Order: sequence, then C-alpha cells, then structure tokens
Amino acid sequence: MSNWKESTMKHQARVAFLLGVFSRELAKRAVSHDASKLGPEEAPRFEEITHKLEGLTYGSPEYQESLKELGPALEHHYTHNRHHPEHHERGIGEMNLVDIIEMICDWIAAAERHTDGCPFKSLTKNEDRFHLSFEMTVIFRRTIAAVLSVNADGGVPHNEIIINPDGFLEFWKGWGVECEKREEGGNDARGTSSDGASGKSSRTDSHEDPETHGGGSERV
Repeated sequence: MSNWKESTMKHQARVAFLLGVFSRELAKRAVSHDASKLGPEEAPRFEEITHKLEGLTYGSPEYQESLKELGPALEHHYTHNRHHPEHHERGIGEMNLVDIIEMICDWIAAAERHTDGCPFKSLTKNEDRFHLSFEMTVIFRRTIAAVLSVNADGGVPHNEIIINPDGFLEFWKGWGVECEKREEGGNDARGTSSDGASGKSSRTDSHEDPETHGGGSERV
C-alpha cells in the first residue's frame, strides 16, 4: 500500500471517528432535550401556560404577554438549557454547532405545536431578534428544509417543499399554511449569487459582530 493511500485511509478513519463524536453529542441532546420542563421548578407553570401559547401566533404581542406568565419557570428553563440563546451571556454568538442544531430542531418541533406555526416564519422573525447575518439566515433556512425533506415520521415530505434557485422558500404545505418567501420579488435585491449565500446585506439595521449581539427570542 502506498504512503498516500495509507495516509488517506487514516484520514478517513479519523473523520469518521470525529463525526461519531459529534453524533453522540447530538444523541445526548435528543435524550435530554427540555428535560427540565418535567421538573418541579418548571412543570406547574408550563402545564398551565403552554396550551394557551399553542393557540397564539409565535412572536405576536399576545404570545409575548402570555409568555410572561411563565415567570421564574422560564428563567429556570433558559438557565438549564443551552440550546436557547438566552442561556448565553452573548446570545447566539456564544453557541456551538451542537447547540445550534438542537435549537433549529426545537424551532421546527415548536412550530408544529402552534395552530399557524411555520419554522420558516419563525426564522424570519428571529433573524432580527438574534441579529443573524444574511449568510447565517440562509444556512438556517436550508437546514430547516433539509431536515423536513428527510423526515419520514409523519413530517413534511420533500415534494411539498419548493425552494427557488436562490435558496428561498416559495411554498410549504406543512399544516395547511403558506410560508412566504424571505424576500418579495424572487431574487434578493442585495446581490445574492445563485448559491444564495454570497451576497452581502444592504440593510441599514444592525447586524454587527455576533459576539456583541444575539439577544434571545422567547421560543419555548
């Protein structure tokens, strides 16, 4: 065996091992997700308020007011669950990829619980709330679409998700709702290339260093 082939095979084995480490971390999150909600510090309030939240539009004034009723239970939840940006001093800019993947899965599953829920709409609302860059928003959007496209357990099948060439959602049939495109008019006016991620935002609102931003949403 040549030195090159042996080196390549060792590299493949090392990558496989590291992917296994990452997978095991995600598996731990799958088992422990939101476990604190079942504890005495959170369960009484979440049991009382969650049903009310499910009937409201995520991010609406009514939703935010009802969320306040969770009080200390919500603070306890954020403190003990690092997939929430509120857990971190600098918000989403302090999270790792395992945290972010769990957060995205949480957004999808939480949207399913709302009467008019849609993870793409939640992402649109959270873009400014979390001060996400345009590129990060596109990555999140594509990740949500990828997760839904391979969900074989009653989720939205691939053929019900339509993405235009710039990576923007055009129509999604999940739960009988329509999710608008991220930007009206098809191609993004900010100079996005065909891969949907190379353009720079021309918006004037604040999307600076994620280390100094990322204040949390109220997703529970």
